[in-house]
Amino acid sequence: MSNIEKLAREYQSTWVGLRDAHSRYQTTMERLEQYRGSRGYEADANKAKETYDNAVDGIHYAQGPKLRAILKSMEATIPPKKMDVPSEEAVRLLQALSMREHLDADEVALATETLKDSPTAMKSLAEIALRAGTALPSGYKSWEDQKRDALDELTEAVNGLLAWRGQSADEISEAYFRARSPYLEGGNAPSHAFTQAEVARYDMDGACIYDTIKQMLGHASYDAAIRLD
Repeated sequence: MSNIEKLAREYQSTWVGLRDAHSRYQTTMERLEQYRGSRGYEADANKAKETYDNAVDGIHYAQGPKLRAILKSMEATIPPKKMDVPSEEAVRLLQALSMREHLDADEVALATETLKDSPTAMKSLAEIALRAGTALPSGYKSWEDQKRDALDELTEAVNGLLAWRGQSADEISEAYFRARSPYLEGGNAPSHAFTQAEVARYDMDGACIYDTIKQMLGHASYDAAIRLD
């Protein structure tokens, strides 16, 4: 099983567990509401909250290490930044391009696809393209940098999930802005509030595991993420 598949399965399992725990808590509190103000209500409400908190903590305790271990495995697939040695094929292509007085955008794009696995070759290509009156495709990043970006987004998604306690996106946003606003009572803003809000919007109950990954990635390259293996 690939790292992407492992992460998606564990992420989905964690989300469902947290959502169900919160749903049970809400149901209990709604049932208790009719007894508000009566003797024993406060004790029952506190017990329900304690049961819910213990359930969430248990899920975090069980799932957090699994999720972080997968992220660690993904990180291990990204080599440390260093000067790589381009292949002979890459060197020949760069030599041929360097002899050209002009390169058009399509030629540079094709060369980028051929050389993108070598950061050193890509730097040389950027210089050659500049001298020939053009540039690398807009927004270009090497595969290694794309993989780092994808890992960063996946890590933030996991952090947001592990900070989420079943609230709706609106509840998270309200708590965040209430804590940040000087005109309201203030407080501690929820950690990873924006990714928590995204988590709350997911519908992962039975969703395809790869769709779950794509939801987590946002604008990062899915092609780069599946290379974290």
